[in-house]
Amino acid sequence: MSVPIVECFSALQGEGIQMGVPSIFVRTGGCTLTCKGFGCTEKSALDGKTIIEGCDSIHAVNAKHFGKTWTQYSTFDELVNRIQENINHSDIYSEKQDIIFTGGEPTLHHKDDVMLGALEFFISRGHRVWFETNGTVPIDFDKYPIYRKINFSISVKMKTSGEKITKRWKPEVVNNYIRNTEKSYFKFVLSKEQILQQDNYEQKDEIKEFLELVPSFAVVYVMPLGETSEHLNYNAKSVYEYALKNGFRYSDRIHIRMYDSKKLV
Repeated sequence: MSVPIVECFSALQGEGIQMGVPSIFVRTGGCTLTCKGFGCTEKSALDGKTIIEGCDSIHAVNAKHFGKTWTQYSTFDELVNRIQENINHSDIYSEKQDIIFTGGEPTLHHKDDVMLGALEFFISRGHRVWFETNGTVPIDFDKYPIYRKINFSISVKMKTSGEKITKRWKPEVVNNYIRNTEKSYFKFVLSKEQILQQDNYEQKDEIKEFLELVPSFAVVYVMPLGETSEHLNYNAKSVYEYALKNGFRYSDRIHIRMYDSKKLV
């Protein structure tokens, strides 16, 4: 078994409940969804010409066109060493950095011994560990109890993703995450147009529609859609007012404000 890693880098968490916290991001390869509805594009790593459509992390989703650029880690100590290269040991006043597995979809690798060993290593040394997930992969918390010691940032995909609802909505999976962890939370991206359509045409609120299917409570963050600061600013006020109206939390996206669409590695 092995875990494919697309990239690993140090940054401040840009959004959600841990916004601003020093973190190590570990981006795994592979995903359960393609999300072509988001309209992001990237040139294939195979020929440098073919345009691939999907989410803003296509290079971590599409194994056919980008898989050869991923690094396969077949032992947990290799993965641990890769992550540790990014840890800041230089200042005695620094807090321990969070370890954030993102993707792609990191839960695809939750049974892998390489992943399990890395989780055990960092948790035992006082690091908080998070999975950024779309909430579609079931986890057996009795068989893999280590996952009760981490938390999930759950970004359930809406119809704008272009995915069928039967693929993107797994409320029983999400409920199980929340029941078995302490600080897991929801994180939804919204645009001004989505909110206006709901208000003007009395369409059902998709976020509330999904939450009604999940018995357990978790905090809800909403964030403005945007790959650049300009695009964020266009959507921000509408999303802020939507959060205020519905009793949700608003999250900015500071990594986009700092770097726009530029990759950090």
